[in-house]
Amino acid sequence: MHDVHPGGQVEARRDARLGLGTLLLSPSSMPNRAGHHHPAAKTHPKHAKHPTGAAKAPAAHGGKPQVDGKKPAPQPFKSGFDPHHGHPDSAAQYQYNLRGLTDDALDRRQQWLERRIKDAGTGPTADQAYVERNQEQLKLVKAEQAARKKPASGEAGKDRGLDNEALSDRVAKLTRLRDAQAAVDPAAAKATQKKLDAAQAEQAARAAEEAKGTQLTRRPAATALLTPDQKKDLKVGARTQSAEKLKARLEELRATNTDATRGAFQNENQGKNARSEIRAIRAELKARQEISKGPDAKFAAKIHREKDDAKLTDARAKWEQVATAAAGVDPQTAKLAKQHVASIDAELKRRGVGSTPPASPPPEAPEAPATGPESSEPVVTGDPGVEEPLPETDEDLPVDDGTLDLPEDDGGILPDEGLDQASY
Repeated sequence: MHDVHPGGQVEARRDARLGLGTLLLSPSSMPNRAGHHHPAAKTHPKHAKHPTGAAKAPAAHGGKPQVDGKKPAPQPFKSGFDPHHGHPDSAAQYQYNLRGLTDDALDRRQQWLERRIKDAGTGPTADQAYVERNQEQLKLVKAEQAARKKPASGEAGKDRGLDNEALSDRVAKLTRLRDAQAAVDPAAAKATQKKLDAAQAEQAARAAEEAKGTQLTRRPAATALLTPDQKKDLKVGARTQSAEKLKARLEELRATNTDATRGAFQNENQGKNARSEIRAIRAELKARQEISKGPDAKFAAKIHREKDDAKLTDARAKWEQVATAAAGVDPQTAKLAKQHVASIDAELKRRGVGSTPPASPPPEAPEAPATGPESSEPVVTGDPGVEEPLPETDEDLPVDDGTLDLPEDDGGILPDEGLDQASY
C-alpha cells in the first residue's frame, strides 16, 4: 500500500501573493506507486536540532550570514522527513509539511484523502489501519484549511507559510529592526513588535505540536511477494481442486487484482500475488483440457494428481522396463506401457522437470541497507520476477463440460501396485 498523493510537483508558494516571493515544495516524501518512503536529502532545521517530542522553538536571534555582502537567496520550504529525528508517523511532521502546500494543493490533498478513505474501507484489499491513518491526516488537513481562513490572519498568515529556517531569519530580522527603531521611532518599533510577536507565536505553535509527540496510525507491513516455492505450491494446490472451485477462485482473484491496482488506495504486491495465482489456475484448466483429449486420458489424469515429482520419475523408469520386457512377447502391454511413459514425459515437461537442466542457484543478494526510524515500510521480500502478460478476461478457458475434473485416486501409478493391467 502506498501513500500516493497529488501535488507532488513544485508549487508556487501561496505566500507569493503576499510578497514573500519564494517557492514551496509540496510534500513528496510519502511512498509512491513503486512502493516505498524516501527521506528527503535536506533536513528540517527544527528536527536536526531537537529530538522528536522534545523540540524547542527556534532561537529568536542570529540569522543566515551574508557572503561577500550579498543577501542569501530565499530558501524553498523543506518538505520531507529528517533522517535523524524526523519520523514518517509524526503528526507534527505532517502538519509542518501541510503548511508548505498552496491552497489549491491543500484542497486536492483533502479530496484525495477522502477518496482514499472510501477506497481503503471496502473491497478485497480493504485495510482498516490505512483508513484510520488517512482519517487522522484528513483531520490535520482540515485544521490547516481552517487556520488559513481566519479573518485576522495578517502577519500570522505570512509566517505560517514560511519554513523553519526562513521563519527564524524573519524573527531575527524583526528583532534587529525593532531594536533599531526603539530609540528613534517608538511607534514604528511598536508596529514591528506586533509582527515579531506573530512570528514568535508561530514558532511556539510548531514547537508545541512537536512536543505533543502525537503519532499517526502506522502503516501495515508491506505485502510480501510470493516466493518461487510458494508459486509452485499454488500449482500443486490447483491440481487437487475441482474445476468448479477453480473457476470460482478465478473470479475472486480477478476482483482482488482489480481492487489492488485501481483507485486511490492500491496494493501493488497484493495485485502481483493475485495475478500469479490466476496464471497457475489458468494453466491448470488448460492442462486438464489437454489431458482429457489425449490417447491415454485416464492414466494421464491420475499422474497429474500426483504431487511428488520423484514418484513420477520412478514410475516412468518402471513402465519403461515393462515396455522393454513385453516387446515381442505381449505387443498390447508393450504399447500400453509406452503410452504411459509418454504421458509421464508430458506431465514432467508440463511441470518443468527433467526437460531442462536444473537452474543454478541465484547469487546471494547484497545485504539490505540499514534502515532508520524514518523508514515507512519494511524491505519487501519475495520474488519480484518478470510478469508474463495476463489476458484481461478468462473467456478463452475451456468450458467445464465434466471432463475438466480429475478422477478420484483409485490406485497407484506403478505397474507393481496391484492395479488391473487390463484397465490400462
